[in-house]
Amino acid sequence: MPSRRLALRVLLAGSAALAASAYPTASRAFRIVDEDEQSPRVQSLIGACETRNAHERLVAELLAELEGERGPAAAAEAVRGMACPLCGCGLGAALPDLGAAPRF
Repeated sequence: MPSRRLALRVLLAGSAALAASAYPTASRAFRIVDEDEQSPRVQSLIGACETRNAHERLVAELLAELEGERGPAAAAEAVRGMACPLCGCGLGAALPDLGAAPRF
């Protein structure tokens, strides 16, 4: 007559084998998509990596454009809530500190 311990071992071994076969070894969370170097997405990513002051230039362009419409304070607040279209970083960190002394 089988014991409860034997039945439990068989049940655990069967469930472990079922769990191991249910999960493939390759991850399905990521996938690799081949793109050629001339695609707009690849070009923008290469340009963002090659440029060191991309956020500062983007913020300066946005501030220049928005200051004429809204004024300096409202333009700075609008830019503070925006994100970089290339990397998704918040642009608030790239805003110049207008009230601070210049850094050398």
